[in-house]
Amino acid sequence: EFNSYAQSMVVEPPKMKELKEEDMQDNLIPKRHKTGLWGYVNSKKKFVVKPKFENALPFEGNVARVCHNGKWGIMGRNGLYILEPYFIDSLYEFSADSIAIFSAYENGMNKHGLINSNGWICQGLNYESIIIKPFGYLAKDYINKYTTIDKNGNIMLAKEFDNVLPLEDSSMD
Repeated sequence: EFNSYAQSMVVEPPKMKELKEEDMQDNLIPKRHKTGLWGYVNSKKKFVVKPKFENALPFEGNVARVCHNGKWGIMGRNGLYILEPYFIDSLYEFSADSIAIFSAYENGMNKHGLINSNGWICQGLNYESIIIKPFGYLAKDYINKYTTIDKNGNIMLAKEFDNVLPLEDSSMD
């Protein structure tokens, strides 16, 4: 499902080259170039990932979210893509468990899924919405059924609930 959709995109993401070891160890910071594009600079304020992105966010652990042509991808500390920016329209902050909610516009609908920091899609574009909960995630599908998903992206209870009442944050730790 995802590969065929990603392959249908016509805009190639910018090419990447692997960084030198010392730059991989450095605290790379996103910086906007005078061209308006974003790249990453090292502690000497030198661009080590050339400005080629519409948006580039700070590293979260060993990964950073980058945007090209309105699509989001994941870049590793080595300067190479973990996930090329082909089909993801939104890629939210990674959790402490290295899982992020992503969304893509597909078949006239904005759909949501879960992806880990290795670029592995844990839960596909099967949900109308996903919210973060202390136990993991609560996902609502398009027929208003709820699924609970653990912090690793695995389904705990699938489409078991028609309604979900608010819970205290500590109730399902």
